[in-house]
Amino acid sequence: MTDERLTEAVIYAVPLWGILHRSAAAPTTYLGSDLVVLPVPAAVDWLAGAVALGLVGLWSVGRFRAWRAGALPLPHTLYVFAHIVAFLCGYIVTANLDHGWLCLNVWHSTQYLMFVWLFHTGRQRRAPARGDRGRSAGWLFLATLVGATVLGFGALRLGSAALDWVVPATLVLFMATNFHHYIADALLWRRPRASLATVPAHG
Repeated sequence: MTDERLTEAVIYAVPLWGILHRSAAAPTTYLGSDLVVLPVPAAVDWLAGAVALGLVGLWSVGRFRAWRAGALPLPHTLYVFAHIVAFLCGYIVTANLDHGWLCLNVWHSTQYLMFVWLFHTGRQRRAPARGDRGRSAGWLFLATLVGATVLGFGALRLGSAALDWVVPATLVLFMATNFHHYIADALLWRRPRASLATVPAHG
């Protein structure tokens, strides 16, 4: 198995194990709502775990050999490593389903923001007069952190009675935003390569 195919297998095998593991645990609630999952035997959970961990082990050995040979693709390795850690923490290590979802949601959102940021900063390289990218990245992070903090503490201050409508409304907002971003993905990232030819590489 080539390194590329092994990496692809790892990327899919770890989340698949996580989903099967959660289903085998048969949680009854998710974010305060009733939840029904497909029944998964414990043996299937263990088998999926053995396969996933075996693939991760083989991938790790391959990356170690690449490092010894001075040919380790560090950014890609860190990306895949973060993927593995995030899904293991979100689906396997974290017992609480809500906390696991939060872990993966934060990781996915951070990852997506990084992709979009790199895309736009690549375009800005032809227009350096727009300002320092590092400085504006700090402002973007600060604005996101402050906004999330205000919303979080604001919801807590409203009290349990208000949370009965705040939580469902927030979930609807999140779902609508996610749905929008998947549509945006389909339009942006799947455009013909020729239309992106003017965007400089991210070197």
